Amino acid sequence: MDYIIQPFLFTTYFFATLLKDIQQRKTTFVTYIKTILFHLLYIMIISIPVGGLMCLYIVMFKQGQIALSFSLFLNLNIFIWGCMLPIVLLNIGNPKLNIPNFIINIYLVIIKINLLKQVMLAIAWAISAPLLYFYLFSNIIFELFPEENWLLVGTLVLCFFFSVMLFTEGTVEHKQRIVRKFMLWFLLFLLLAGFSFSQIVMNVKDGNEIEMIFVVPVVLGLIFNFSFILENARELYKVYVIENKDFLIEKQEWMDKKESYSYLYLKNTLYLKREELKIIKEKYIQMNRREKKQFHKFIIKLFLIMVLFYGIGQFLFVDQIEKIELFMTDIFKEIYSLYVSMFQGDERVAIIIAVLTCFLYYFYKELKIGLSSFNLYSLQEKINQIEKIVFLLTAIVVIVFYLFNSNSNNLWLEYMVIILMVILVIIIPLTRIIVNKINTINSKNDNNSLDQ
Repeated sequence: MDYIIQPFLFTTYFFATLLKDIQQRKTTFVTYIKTILFHLLYIMIISIPVGGLMCLYIVMFKQGQIALSFSLFLNLNIFIWGCMLPIVLLNIGNPKLNIPNFIINIYLVIIKINLLKQVMLAIAWAISAPLLYFYLFSNIIFELFPEENWLLVGTLVLCFFFSVMLFTEGTVEHKQRIVRKFMLWFLLFLLLAGFSFSQIVMNVKDGNEIEMIFVVPVVLGLIFNFSFILENARELYKVYVIENKDFLIEKQEWMDKKESYSYLYLKNTLYLKREELKIIKEKYIQMNRREKKQFHKFIIKLFLIMVLFYGIGQFLFVDQIEKIELFMTDIFKEIYSLYVSMFQGDERVAIIIAVLTCFLYYFYKELKIGLSSFNLYSLQEKINQIEKIVFLLTAIVVIVFYLFNSNSNNLWLEYMVIILMVILVIIIPLTRIIVNKINTINSKNDNNSLDQ
């Protein structure tokens, strides 16, 4: 079971540390946006393995009545999105929202209480205790009222309630009592819900009319029972997480063991790799011509060896590779069709929007860099940064112009393109020439002053 849970757990831990790192900074509008976007990305990533497992279980349960298909997998993913997305939207104003961290807390509580043991204990008690007490009380009833058999039904109901109260309230230790209360009521709720819905389904299959006056009380009763279970779950979380001082220590110990899957570990690793690449680059620059030639030969040989192994793999495993490629192609086509359907099947608009999104991302990135470091740049660097921003803005306006080229009221876009092209082609190059001349004159004056 661990090989199924662990990937989900590692992904959850990574996003929990990522969101924690974001939320430790100053709260800004960008922090809100990043929190929402990373939550959406987390939901999308975990919905894939969870949806896949649900898909497999459904196919196994139906025993050949339904085939494993991409549409079923996609619908299950959309269902998971529909369940988790409202949680993000309902807490959209909370900059400290961290759903992955909450899931980790729940996982650690499940490990702490030994969930499987508690479930088995609750099931064993729910089956054995009422029967045992019924046997004991029925003997008393037969002695006192030998002719009143109808009292046995009432005795059975009373024994059931007595068993429930004894199991939920008979435990002295507070934490254990909360756990047992939650588990027993949750199992009873599942039993009641299953029985109620099975009766409704059976009546529908038999063609009997189901009056809403009977259905509504059943549904309302289930809702109230579920709210009681949620209250017990909230109390369980409060006792084991919020009010438990040892929980933070235990959680930190668990996090230390999983440190290699955290965002900070990845961030530090990437930083070290980048520094290593810088060192390699510096060593490459310091190489003489002969050493560079040997290095180039090594790279070419390595590339040829990789091509050779790829060719051998294609020759030996061509059938498996073709199946994998076909499967990946089908997935890509389905995703692409789904994306195009968002624009009413207009492939041209879908492609333009995708390209426009890429340019908007790079425009935002360059603009952010320029605004944050503008005062640190030299005059030449400022001109280069402005040129990048104007170029990206020109590309964005041209794409928007192409997107709305069927609209006759786009004269303002034409004027904007002309203005930006004049800035990009004439004004910025002239400014660069003038700045270079001024820098040349200043450097000459400085040299003359030093000579004197």
